[in-house]
Amino acid sequence: MSTYHRQQEFGDGPVNRVLASTDTFYGYFVDAHVCIAYMVLFAVTGVIHFGQALYHCVWWLAPAFALCALTELIGWGGRYWSSQNAGTLDAFLMQIYCTIIAPSFLAAGLFFVLGVIINRLCPQYASFPPEVFSAVLISCDFITLVVQAVGGAKASISFNRGGDPNQGSKIMVGGIIFQISSTDTFYGYFVDAHVCIAYMVLFALTGAIHLGQAFYHRVWWLAPTFALCAVAELIGWGGRYWSSQDYVKLDAFLMQICCTILAPSFLAAGLFFVLGVIINRLGTQYASFSPKVFSTVFIGCDLVALVVQAVGGASASISFETGGDPEKGAKIMVGGIVFQIFAITLYVATAAEFFFRYHFDKPVKRRGQTEADTEKQPTQTPVAASRNLQSMSFGLILSTILLYVRSVYRTIELLNGWGGPIIHNQGLFNYMDALPIVLALFALNILNPGRLLFGRNAQSLAQVEQPPSRRTGALAVDSPGGDSMTTTPQRSDVKLPK
Repeated sequence: MSTYHRQQEFGDGPVNRVLASTDTFYGYFVDAHVCIAYMVLFAVTGVIHFGQALYHCVWWLAPAFALCALTELIGWGGRYWSSQNAGTLDAFLMQIYCTIIAPSFLAAGLFFVLGVIINRLCPQYASFPPEVFSAVLISCDFITLVVQAVGGAKASISFNRGGDPNQGSKIMVGGIIFQISSTDTFYGYFVDAHVCIAYMVLFALTGAIHLGQAFYHRVWWLAPTFALCAVAELIGWGGRYWSSQDYVKLDAFLMQICCTILAPSFLAAGLFFVLGVIINRLGTQYASFSPKVFSTVFIGCDLVALVVQAVGGASASISFETGGDPEKGAKIMVGGIVFQIFAITLYVATAAEFFFRYHFDKPVKRRGQTEADTEKQPTQTPVAASRNLQSMSFGLILSTILLYVRSVYRTIELLNGWGGPIIHNQGLFNYMDALPIVLALFALNILNPGRLLFGRNAQSLAQVEQPPSRRTGALAVDSPGGDSMTTTPQRSDVKLPK
């Protein structure tokens, strides 16, 4: 059909410019052989489903699976018609209408099947009774069918009158999106874009503050710990926002789950380092091992946990992309998180022992050391806990509790698997994963190690009046670089140990 004749047939509407500029309604010539093949396949499977419905007396199989096959058969019949007569508008409308609506009948059947399975296995594990489940989801599917039918009818009228069919197409798309929401996404729910934006702003803000504090106080390890945690969380929530705009984008889903799992490891490394500095300030004789060993061991454990979680995330990502089973990757990630929880638990126990010994003035007995030697121990005698150290200790304890809560939640979530109820609960993720981390990061903005431990006033505030008993002598004060410089009290009546 020439461009001129098609122009005359469809009139002078917006759609005619598209139709007249191509050879067919499709923009290509339909392959008749492919159409015949699919018509045969749909006819065979439809007849089989209908026969099975009659044979087993399961009547709902007919208006579900059999009707889906019949509708697809009609749709591909329309495409075959178009392959024989490229200028027939009715053939084009018939195929697009039927191939869009047909899967709704299939979805209704699947909803009913799942309800039966739930009823047969363990209905007590379902959020609501199987009959309610089937009724609600089949009703949702019926709504999508009606919406798509209305959209298809409107698009058909627009085509026939030479108008713009895009409005009808948008209505059909709305029905399809509603159908997706009633079945599944990668998350099991639709991600709330407003929550994503809120967390992205919060993580960007706290990350920028941490980076600025690292530069201002010249405490560089704050950047690859607290600031990097905020950046990783920002990327993760960026992935979730991407998913809110494109539900079927696998890259967005993988980006958010990997980043939100790995990010707290950087926070944990920073907390381990802070405790090492506090031990060095208050007195290493109250710790079971030196601050250097403490930081090395726990940051090493955190690095191992980070690597394990990264390997698990990579394995799960590959499985998702290749259509494999991602549960193996999830289990590896769980192993990394459990190891991280173990390291945090050991770190909490070590910190509790240190603060207990410091409070009651009970130094650790080293191997081969007598009680008398412990009493006479003069080296690295601590200053009293200044207000800065007390504030930093409070910030450390608060952030550790928040990190621990988040780690326990993610462990339980992944142990339930990708199809578990916890991972499909958006509220739990928002409040149990993101909120504890953002609160911990802002707490460390306020009670910042750079200001409280290495700031301009930190050294002068640390040199306060000494407590009674053994707490006299040399003061150990850390420099921002981590070295200690020994300062002797100015009182002339203080006798330095030999």
